[in-house]
Amino acid sequence: MAETVSSIATLITVSLTIIQKTVKFIQETDKVDDLVKKLSATLQDLGSLIKNVKRICDHAWPTANSSKAFEEALIRCTKRLETLQILVEDLASRNSGIFNQKAILNIRSHRSNADIQEAIQDIKTLMDQIHQICNSWNL
Repeated sequence: MAETVSSIATLITVSLTIIQKTVKFIQETDKVDDLVKKLSATLQDLGSLIKNVKRICDHAWPTANSSKAFEEALIRCTKRLETLQILVEDLASRNSGIFNQKAILNIRSHRSNADIQEAIQDIKTLMDQIHQICNSWNL
């Protein structure tokens, strides 16, 4: 009798875990469009910022040797941003009108998440380098 009760308790625990994970997946799926749109907008803003910084620096220091490290970091940042935009645009281009399409988009976004996070971290590192270079000019 104790084994039966134990088996039922285990089944209930496993079933609850499955239900919780399913609910979480459905909630994430409902929000996936908004997350992709937000990420796309953020990337566009960052791209505009990089272009403006480059334009301002080209005007301010058109031939300065000290700007070489700055320019290299800016170029690497731009290339990394372009790679990230390709990943996000691929996600954003997916149809997501019905739940099945949203679920597929959610799964694909989870698969791309590591690459996206790595690219974001690379861009943050490069932006820190750019900031340090700018600070060294002010010394």
